[in-house]
This record gives sequence, structure tokens and C-alpha cells, in this order.
Amino acid sequence: MKKLYPNIIAAIILLSSLVSIAQNTEYNPSSRNEANKQEYDSTFNAFKKLYIDKLDSDIHYRIMDLSKEFVRKMNHPEKSMALINTKYPLPWIKENLSTTFFESYGEAIKEWEHLSELMAISYEQNREYYEMKDKILKKWGVEMLDSVTQEIRREQPQKFKT
Repeated sequence: MKKLYPNIIAAIILLSSLVSIAQNTEYNPSSRNEANKQEYDSTFNAFKKLYIDKLDSDIHYRIMDLSKEFVRKMNHPEKSMALINTKYPLPWIKENLSTTFFESYGEAIKEWEHLSELMAISYEQNREYYEMKDKILKKWGVEMLDSVTQEIRREQPQKFKT
């Protein structure tokens, strides 16, 4: 009991200290949420501007035009621009060349390489957009990216016409 007594006293002192600190500390969750909201809004608006700048760039228009033509020539049953965002097009074209509008597999490769070069140029010209996109994914998740896209679609639908 003699050994337990000092530990009990130390625990009481520690507990009373924590209570005293808690009573003198102002806990204000709304100020923390407000700081997060301000950071979120600031990030949202900055990313939205970068996204609009990317959508308005000449290189983006060139990529969109060439992508549409590539998908058209693929003559894939899905006819989706999403096909461009995969490594799927060339193997599919090779296996289904007779159903495509490409004159040869070599033509498809040449057009794909040109499109890939333009995408690399777009990445360089819009590096800040892509870097911020990565940071947003890590901190805020895909929800912010979706919200920015939805807001731009709502405010400026012509930017997404295909």
C-alpha cells in the first residue's frame, strides 16, 4: 500500500492539472472549421482557375479535336473519349483493324504518338494544374475535383461540348 500511495497522489495531481488546463483552454471547433473552410475555398478557387485556363488553352482544343477523330477512326462500339485515357486503343486497333477507319496499323500508331506528344506538351504547359490536382487528391480527395468540374460544367457548359 505504501508503494501504491505515491502513484495515487501523482495520478490525482496529473488529473487535476489536466482538468485545470481544460477549464482554462477555450475550445472553439468553429474556428478550426472556419480555417479549413477558408483553405478549402481558396484551394477550390485556385484550382478552378487553373482548370479553366487549361480548358481554354490552344493545346487542349487541338488534343480534343485529334482525340475525337482518333475515336471516330477506331470505330469502337463504345465510341467514348474515355478510350483515349487508357493504353487500350492500340492493341484493340491491331486486333480489329478491319473494322476501323485507319488505313493501316502504322497510321494508328503515328496518330497515337502525335496525340501522346501533344498530351505531354499540355502537361508541361499546365504543370501547375496537374501538380495542384495531385495535392488536392491527397488532401481533399476526388470530391473536390468533382465539385470543381461540376461547377465549371454548370457555369460554362460550352467548355465540355464534344
